[in-house]
Amino acid sequence: MPAHHTKKRPAQVAMLLAESGFAALVLLELLLRLVATTPEPLEVRRFALVDAAGTVVPQLRVPVVDHGLPPGMTLRFEYDADGAPDHPYLVTDGAWQHVDAPINARGMRGPLPLEPKPTGRTRVACVGDSFTFGDGVLEADSWVARIAAARPELELLNFGVPGLDARQVVDAVEARALADGPDLVVYAMTLNDVPVGEDPELKRLVQSTQGRFEAGLAGPQGLARFSALAALVQARVRQARLGDEYAQVIATCFDPDGQGWANLCAELDRLAALCTAGGAELTVVLFPLLNDLDGGYPFADEHAQVAAACAERGIDFLDLLPAYRGQRAAELWVHPTDQHPNHLGHGIAAEAIGAHLAR
Repeated sequence: MPAHHTKKRPAQVAMLLAESGFAALVLLELLLRLVATTPEPLEVRRFALVDAAGTVVPQLRVPVVDHGLPPGMTLRFEYDADGAPDHPYLVTDGAWQHVDAPINARGMRGPLPLEPKPTGRTRVACVGDSFTFGDGVLEADSWVARIAAARPELELLNFGVPGLDARQVVDAVEARALADGPDLVVYAMTLNDVPVGEDPELKRLVQSTQGRFEAGLAGPQGLARFSALAALVQARVRQARLGDEYAQVIATCFDPDGQGWANLCAELDRLAALCTAGGAELTVVLFPLLNDLDGGYPFADEHAQVAAACAERGIDFLDLLPAYRGQRAAELWVHPTDQHPNHLGHGIAAEAIGAHLAR
């Protein structure tokens, strides 16, 4: 007799699929628990000022005094030791690591200008934000100090101040840097230097992105506290949302018809005029954001936009993106909570900028 096959009802098929799917999820959860560990939440980096007596005073943010930093103090960058970057200059003290940045008598990092100004040497005023100052690295490892050590015919002065935007950088050039009679001003720009001004949309986006970044450091939430699979999914979703939102911030800042881009162009005009009046040449150096350098770096168009703006104004320009392409971005970070360039990242910049200045 021919065999009779009982046709399964749709409800039975759905139940079998659900059971097999649940079994697969349980198996994946067990595998993740065996091979993966959920990292402990990392504290956001901290700042402190240390006086000559060694007294440590915590700071909510980097203190700016008259376009510089507190003279004679030491700015300390503190990092959660659980991040454990392999940087030998980071001093471990219990649950935290730190690196100190002494500030000279004029509120700058590094050596004071030579007096009187020496003949036969080119004085270079390096201006910008934390990428110029050298957040999280020793002074000797910053790109400014590295070029100075390699090129004794140049006198490089570090006017970098963490947290400045383009408008504040140009204010600092006018108030401080040009007073020292530089032959060349090098503005190390980053894509987040665009002056937000009073644009409410830009302010909202910046605050939201900062909130997402800090939430990502807070560790797993909800079900993800108990499930390795849920923790993995939550981390990926957070990372994707943060990346999307930060890309939106950059896109809004560089909208050719937007206020942010107009502000940046106005500051380039002002900086060029100040340098011309002060008898100094000007070079703008653009750093990439240290993400997706070995993949589809998402901001190449913005780099081209800055290059074109500088070309229109006759400003010498160097794009550092080619020098960083192909690098694993996380290996160039100071710490998982601080994506500023570490000593390796500054080395790449020093080599490229030094070669450009040697032309």
